[in-house]
Amino acid sequence: MYSLEIISEDYQCYIPLERRITVLRGDSGTGKTSFVDIIAMGIPGISIKCEITCRVVTLTDWELVLRSAESSLLIIDDLELVATSEFCTVISETIDQGNYYLIIARENSGSLESELNLNLFSISTNSIFKFIKDNNDINHYVKPLYSSIHVNAPDCVIVEDGSSGYEFFSYLFTCRVVSSNGKGSVVRKLQEMVSEGYTSIIVVFDSAAFGCHMDDLSKTIDLAVLLNSDIQVGYFLDYECFEYFLLRTAFFENNPAVKSVLENICIYANKFLSWEKFFQKLIRDVSVKEMFSYSHNTVFKDCYYKKCKDSKMYNPFRCGKCNYFTDKDKIFFLLENSVFSYFLDYYNSKAHGSLTAAPLDIF
Repeated sequence: MYSLEIISEDYQCYIPLERRITVLRGDSGTGKTSFVDIIAMGIPGISIKCEITCRVVTLTDWELVLRSAESSLLIIDDLELVATSEFCTVISETIDQGNYYLIIARENSGSLESELNLNLFSISTNSIFKFIKDNNDINHYVKPLYSSIHVNAPDCVIVEDGSSGYEFFSYLFTCRVVSSNGKGSVVRKLQEMVSEGYTSIIVVFDSAAFGCHMDDLSKTIDLAVLLNSDIQVGYFLDYECFEYFLLRTAFFENNPAVKSVLENICIYANKFLSWEKFFQKLIRDVSVKEMFSYSHNTVFKDCYYKKCKDSKMYNPFRCGKCNYFTDKDKIFFLLENSVFSYFLDYYNSKAHGSLTAAPLDIF
């Protein structure tokens, strides 16, 4: 993982660069402007440490810099530029050049959703940081702007995914499960569920690409709680996407390629602008020859949640040769020793027999 560090007697700052796009937000007076100026001017006596070349992009040279730079950290302090379709097009056309992007935003400049082009930017919720300074005005640091919120005993679950993820979580959760049919409709679906009287809601979204919507989601939650203090809304930021969720299950825990990636995610996943796209490709590649093969936007195999012998895919000859053939409850089998074992807190195996997922509940 790359990082950016500034060291001087009067100004110190450290910023992790885990992903290709990082967003810094903070109030006025926290030192963001000084941070940009120090890098842009290269002031003597100030040490700037970064594993890749740093450059501040200006309104006059942005396209030339973006098209010519390779393996560089490009710092952008102009959200009006970032919001243009021309900027997004250049980013998409130069993905293979390996550049990283640090976007500076102001806390009072509106939501990221209104500032950034949602159709072309996939910003991770986990790469949005709050820029903070100590009381001494010297030490500056960042911390994640958002964190997971857990809710017990939900009465409703909203799933961003309208296909495979919806099918899986409809089986796992025993309460009502609905789909927003896309990340852009999550907030509206939450408002709808609150208006219907649900008070304990879990929202399952792909954190790897939900960053631009997170501000609006947080504001919607705050308003709902203000109007009704009984309302609780939770979400899981370690849930990168449904493909990542599956890759962390027992089906893949001993796969050498998956194990290698999980030990060095940044090295592999940052070849893509969005980790979501990387995990979609990875699970397709590593499962292609398996009985439980998976590919994004194709028919989801029910052997991911049903007992092997209850699955529509069951074939005594072929399944008997599968290394993961089991008589155990499949949800427990896949999740009990995984990083997502906490999902079992919401699962009741006795509620299922040979049930299939409920009919799709979307707009």
